Amino acid sequence: MSARGRYVVIGAGLAGLTAAERLAAAGQEVTVLEQSPHVGGLARSFAEDGFIFDVGPHYFFLNVRPDVSDYVRRLVKGPYRELGFRISAHFGRREIAWPPNFASIFKLPPRAVVHYLKRILRNQHPSAQDFRGFSSFLYGPAMYETFFGPYIEKKLPMIAGERLHRDWWILARRTIDNELDLGQDRYFKQLGGRTRQVDQGPPPLRKKILKAIDMLLRTWSNMTSQSLPQVLYPAGGIGMIAEGIREEFERQGGTLLLGAGAARLVRGEDGALARVEWDGGAVDRPDHVIWTGSIHQLADQLGFERAALEYLSIALVYVKSRRPIKKAEFLYTYFADPDLVFNRLYFPTRASAGLAPVGMDSVCAEVSPQEGGATRDADALGRQVVDGLVRLGYLQRADVLDVRVREAPDSYPVYPLDYLERLGALWSRLKTVPNLTSLGRTGQFYYNNMALTMCLALDFARRLLGKP
Repeated sequence: MSARGRYVVIGAGLAGLTAAERLAAAGQEVTVLEQSPHVGGLARSFAEDGFIFDVGPHYFFLNVRPDVSDYVRRLVKGPYRELGFRISAHFGRREIAWPPNFASIFKLPPRAVVHYLKRILRNQHPSAQDFRGFSSFLYGPAMYETFFGPYIEKKLPMIAGERLHRDWWILARRTIDNELDLGQDRYFKQLGGRTRQVDQGPPPLRKKILKAIDMLLRTWSNMTSQSLPQVLYPAGGIGMIAEGIREEFERQGGTLLLGAGAARLVRGEDGALARVEWDGGAVDRPDHVIWTGSIHQLADQLGFERAALEYLSIALVYVKSRRPIKKAEFLYTYFADPDLVFNRLYFPTRASAGLAPVGMDSVCAEVSPQEGGATRDADALGRQVVDGLVRLGYLQRADVLDVRVREAPDSYPVYPLDYLERLGALWSRLKTVPNLTSLGRTGQFYYNNMALTMCLALDFARRLLGKP
């Protein structure tokens, strides 16, 4: 693209910042509007009394796409670590590595192990679209009853497992056109556009035996090997990724306006956006506007009917400890136990020791609202989290220095079974605004991770610049 264009990016999360930086690096005129005083959106960090916390648990996965990993390594602010992504699941008073390794498989319900072995011997693939059917097929009804079902009930209280689409659990990838990227689906085999559950026709006995042996050997290798997905984590907290991109964007001549208030979109007679306004300024005749906020707010601005879809807002409870917390190698632990208020814990210093003062430690609990989404009393919630941590042996009550509760609005898009159809109705309306694109996790109602969000931003910047 030779001509210099005028672009407005609404939202300085990772999707907005990445797209803006790439456009500015190509010599375009780019203005980024951010309602809050910080960049990074949910992927930011904050410091308090010598502790550094992230707004929720975040790691950058290095196995998504090489160009995205190279981009982050180049721009992240400060030093960083690359480490194996070790997580665990806690249910029925047991904590096991997830996915299960050889040592932890003996902690699973015996019915679940038998089911898993039968499935890999038959080389079957799940075809169920709902989460309950999908996870029951993969791991068996015993695992759904003891872990997956109770966990989803805690995590997403507004939707039952049989009404939740499996795409939510597997982070099914989408393109910048908001279409499923079937070539990236690691669970499903595609044949003529339809999912198949088993190979067509029974294979010869010899072939079946060889395939079963191969599957068992590969499963044994996966369980006994130490290979793990690799993630990147900055020494100063996950927010250093956004800060690094921000610095590069401004170095390239881009304009970043923090605390800009709510942006207002004005359409012209031709249907395109003719003006973007904010508190104290405006851009007339933008070549393109990238929206990364809520799709509900976008629909309201344009006078379109909202999509019948819900975001889940969560509470994050930060606990500071005067002594180190119980040692373990897991970065996250997921909790299905209904008598524990939190559904996930993450441990900052297991990723970077400098996130707490010397000799001290911290833990963050993620809590989904219950009782119809009502916000919990912060003090009562903090006490419940500490009670759970003490009961599990992570810390002693006397070690607790401070407890803080923060709300994280619109953290998770929630997928009902017909979520693509509900999104499609809104997307067809948005296409009538030719110089507008809604992008990213919140802007596309797309449950994904940081690396997938940045894939979208890089791809869309290339499209705007006319690059392959």
